[in-house]
Amino acid sequence: MAGHLSTWKLLCASIASLILTMGIARFALTPLLPAMQSATGLGDDGAGFLAAFNYAGYLSGALFASRLRDPDKKIFYYRLGLIFAVITTLAMAFTDNLIIWSAL
Repeated sequence: MAGHLSTWKLLCASIASLILTMGIARFALTPLLPAMQSATGLGDDGAGFLAAFNYAGYLSGALFASRLRDPDKKIFYYRLGLIFAVITTLAMAFTDNLIIWSAL
């Protein structure tokens, strides 16, 4: 029973962290991009560049997560990803440099 409960806890923690990171990080770029373009003069090519980096980040994260087998490491990286997503989304407000935005 304890193993079954820990599996459910892992599943619930994973779902919750995905909802939060996807809600904050994934969907923040879409409404922010037009404001970023008008405030900084970022053209469509720069916006496309940022979108490509955004998708590349999600792909690399998905590939990394698919390779994790240890449940404790999964929990650690989910938590780290949540914190990282919030911090990098907030950090985007403090620069207008395309390269830094791409890294964030």
